[in-house]
Amino acid sequence: MPKNKIVGYKTEFVQAERLSREELLGQHEAWEAQAQTNLISNATPNLMLILNECR
Repeated sequence: MPKNKIVGYKTEFVQAERLSREELLGQHEAWEAQAQTNLISNATPNLMLILNECR
């Protein structure tokens, strides 16, 4: 076992909040309305995960 084993990391956590369905749909529509983001998402063969303040 390594002598310098890391047992924890300093992190910052955001409060566990959720957006309402309407707010989430609004973010989705804003994403879809942008031509650049549509080109990027269509050109990416893998899934993309985009996080907002509420994760």
